[in-house]
Amino acid sequence: MHFNFSAWPDHGVPAASAAESLLQFVYVVRQKAAKTKGPITVHCSAGVGRTGTFIALDRLMQHIRDHEFVDVLGLVAELRSFRMSMVQTE
Repeated sequence: MHFNFSAWPDHGVPAASAAESLLQFVYVVRQKAAKTKGPITVHCSAGVGRTGTFIALDRLMQHIRDHEFVDVLGLVAELRSFRMSMVQTE
């Protein structure tokens, strides 16, 4: 399986009008991935900005189903412990 979200420019942010589409995209990928065995590979051109944000969104969406809070900063710190610069801020 291969998924591509094209409304997200490199070194940019998705347009506000694409935010709901992005969340829906993350949800669909999660649903499809749950039906397969093995790891998921997520990658953008550099493998940190859009990749890290996608992974963070996926993890946060899973977490919020079962908890009343999310720790965005803690999650980003955890992701960065595995790969520097995940979820770019500049």
